[in-house]
Amino acid sequence: MIIVSNVINSIEAHNIHNMSMDKSIQHHVMMTTTTTTTTMTSPVITTHLHTHTHTHTTTTTTNTTIATEDNFSSKFSTLENNSTRALSDISECTEDAETIHDSNSMKQSIINLPLNDELSTDLLTSRLLSFNKLYTTTYPVPINYILNENQGTGLMRILLDVHPLIRCGPEPIITTSLLRLRRIYERQIEQITAAGINANVYNRAIAAFFSEIIMNTGQSAERLCHKQPFTFYYLNYLSEIFINAKFIHMIRDGRAAIVSSIKRNINPLYVLDKPYAAFEYWEGITKKMFNDCLQIGKNRCLTIRYEDLILNTMKETKKVFKFLDLPWDPIILKHETVIHKISNLSPYEASSNQVVNKIHRNSLLAWLNNNSILPQELIQRIHLQSKLMHQLGYSQIGFPPNYSLLKPL
Repeated sequence: MIIVSNVINSIEAHNIHNMSMDKSIQHHVMMTTTTTTTTMTSPVITTHLHTHTHTHTTTTTTNTTIATEDNFSSKFSTLENNSTRALSDISECTEDAETIHDSNSMKQSIINLPLNDELSTDLLTSRLLSFNKLYTTTYPVPINYILNENQGTGLMRILLDVHPLIRCGPEPIITTSLLRLRRIYERQIEQITAAGINANVYNRAIAAFFSEIIMNTGQSAERLCHKQPFTFYYLNYLSEIFINAKFIHMIRDGRAAIVSSIKRNINPLYVLDKPYAAFEYWEGITKKMFNDCLQIGKNRCLTIRYEDLILNTMKETKKVFKFLDLPWDPIILKHETVIHKISNLSPYEASSNQVVNKIHRNSLLAWLNNNSILPQELIQRIHLQSKLMHQLGYSQIGFPPNYSLLKPL
């Protein structure tokens, strides 16, 4: 998820009005996740890929090899029938997977807590809960990464980061954990309220935490953004506590998204021997994020396809900056020439070694070659069986897919 916000008049406690605009002077763009407080009045941009957030995986789709038509229909019907159940369990499932993902990204856990300890997991999760203004971008390729993961959030973050008025930066990791703390609040609301911590106090504290992280992890800029794939799962909540924030949701062909995640070993829910379960996870979380984005409205949440961004970079980025009420800058079309000068690239992010290159089309169809790690039946037919793939336009462009035929969402 990528969030861009105007730091002016954002947080009283942090004296944001005293911050200098270093980024605009250095032609640097600042980007953060959902870290603005509820008192912020300036816009924030958040980018979230669809691949990082996960839904509940089913066990009936674990053995996936070449199957008959009946077996295929049976396997995918499991995904369709379980989508609601998967989403109902998503927060629990997401906590474990996100904690594992965060640990892998940093080569060690931020807090060395056992994953099987519910309280410990919740405490770790609780550290990233609040934001006041938020712009979120969800990528089905985390750019998701994220559709979550591997859906294009990494690329979107870089394109925002090179803009003279924005600063983003790498994933802060801990903000997602803070958001998960909300589950503790909801389960113990009576005790917490009795202690004088009502919803308003709690939300302001979360927003202050986010703001502190976002504002102090890089140079100052007119707009700050935050990119953290898993945070887009909390889009509705973030949109409530950051009433001036805007969100960018990145999506990608589900087949490409899960191949990217499996190869990069980004998410423990994407494993080679369970491709149908991986697709179910992608579908469940992407569906939730897409619907949440629609619910908060087109003025605050924008969905961008990874494929459209690759094929029509100028057109799509102009759409993004119009959405953010910022002027488009031609430097975006040659980000690779300036990215090392103006953006901090984390060695622990899977996309860092790719986003430094010029935008190319090599990855668009890499998932369907003869050496694909996915079963051929899934590659050739899942887009016809999945309602979400149809809703996103991937079912109507043939096979192999001709992404240039995708219609506007």
